[in-house]
Amino acid sequence: MAYFAVVMIQLYKYKLMLATLALAFSLCGCESAEREINSSGAGDTWVFAKVSGDNQSTVRLGILPQPMIVKLAKLNGTPLPDKNIRFSLIYGNGTVQKPVAGGDYFDLVTFTDFEGKASAQFLNYGGDSLGVSRVSAEVMSDASLAVVFTINTN
Repeated sequence: MAYFAVVMIQLYKYKLMLATLALAFSLCGCESAEREINSSGAGDTWVFAKVSGDNQSTVRLGILPQPMIVKLAKLNGTPLPDKNIRFSLIYGNGTVQKPVAGGDYFDLVTFTDFEGKASAQFLNYGGDSLGVSRVSAEVMSDASLAVVFTINTN
């Protein structure tokens, strides 16, 4: 019975990955390190950018050398603390985790700190024939504010 549950979870996981594969490829075409987009209802222009952690490599059952870090700020550079950021696995075989010891998640919701930064870690399960995983980070109050991290999982 437990084996059946594990198989069903794996099937669901792969269906979810296939369903989001189209999204991942569409995001790849428009991805940029920094995007200026009007935030919903705030009247300010917010800048959401990758600080570090993109294009890293990790081995099977390994974690990234550096966490994935994003920053949310107003156009004038003022950081935006206490904003919800969602890190989501959109393609690949691994999990998004808290940067320090924590459980496994496909999605991790966290908050920006006083500098407007939020971070997550990635654990590679391996087994992906393409050798690539992608993790998105988005501002939950405005899904148009999103960036994608690429992880080499050789």
